[in-house]
Amino acid sequence: MGALGFDSLTAILKLRLGQRTQYDDIGGINYHGVLINQAYKQLTSAHRLPLVEKSFYFPQMHVVSPSIPTVDGQAYVNAPSDTLRVRHVFDKTTPHKLDWMSIPWYVSQDTRADTTAEGAPLKWSRDGNRIYIFPTPDAVYDLEVWYRRVAADLSASQTTLIGAEWDGAIIALAAYKGHIWLGEYDRAKPDKEEYTDIVTGLINVYAREESDRNEAMLADDQYLRPNR
Repeated sequence: MGALGFDSLTAILKLRLGQRTQYDDIGGINYHGVLINQAYKQLTSAHRLPLVEKSFYFPQMHVVSPSIPTVDGQAYVNAPSDTLRVRHVFDKTTPHKLDWMSIPWYVSQDTRADTTAEGAPLKWSRDGNRIYIFPTPDAVYDLEVWYRRVAADLSASQTTLIGAEWDGAIIALAAYKGHIWLGEYDRAKPDKEEYTDIVTGLINVYAREESDRNEAMLADDQYLRPNR
């Protein structure tokens, strides 16, 4: 998790934006805090990291739900409220992993509303905040949802879910967004450059770790060379 609490992140951002106290309370909203939360969520939710257009994901955002029981005769369960993307659905009762199905395929199945064709869940698909199950469950089954979550807004002294090394990127991205909001485009440029440098450096570190891990699984050179 991060090292700086929300209050510290907000205070640093306020300093970078020129200590403008008028944005501390507009209609009861602290807009320095809004910018921090927007930057945090954008960084952790986007398929590509903002401003650098590089694919990256934070493993801290991948979680597994507590058991979600199906209802006999009900074709769906509700996805966790913080779901960004469902990755897998696992039936703990049977037990087995459900296969994914498309919504058009599901809608085309005549038996989905047939109470005589109910059974153990085999397939799943998400539509809105519902995860549809096929066939419609004939009993209570405990489902486990593996999903990518949306970060909750920070408040008080809460820290981020991601590593402390990303605190600086969140502040720089929030400062960039703040200066753009204010029409201060010249001041936004250094913020963007700082953010880009931090993010690019971190991505390269993680890429090096993955490369080292892959190299560690290769056979040693002495086993790849023919005997001489």
